[in-house]
Amino acid sequence: TSFLFMTGLKPVFHRKRPDMPIIKGITSFSFPSGHALSSFIFCGIVAYLVWKGRLSRPYKVLLTVVLFLFTVFIGLSRLVLNVHYATDVIGGYCLGVMWLIASFAILSKINARASHS
Repeated sequence: TSFLFMTGLKPVFHRKRPDMPIIKGITSFSFPSGHALSSFIFCGIVAYLVWKGRLSRPYKVLLTVVLFLFTVFIGLSRLVLNVHYATDVIGGYCLGVMWLIASFAILSKINARASHS
C-alpha cells in the first residue's frame, strides 16, 4: 500500500527532479522521495517488532538507533546523488510517519476486535 500511495502522489505534485543528477535515466517525478518513504516505513516496522520482542532494553535502543540512522543515510544518499531536493526526502519521511501511524491504528483495531471475539 505504501508503494501505491507514493506512486499515486508523484503525479499529483508533478515536481521535476534537480538538474544534473549523478544517476541518469530517472524519469519519475521527484516528490515525495520513494526511498525515504519506503526506508522509513520498513525501519519503523522493524523497530516496532524489535520493541515487541524479547531483547533487553539496551539492545532494543541500539537497534532502533541503527535503524533510524540507516533511514537517515538513505535520505542523505538521495541528496548526494542529486536525484531529490531536501523537501522531497523530508516529505517522504513525513508521509512514512503518517503511513505507520495509520497502519498501527488499523492493526490495533483489528487486534481489539479479535480479542473481543
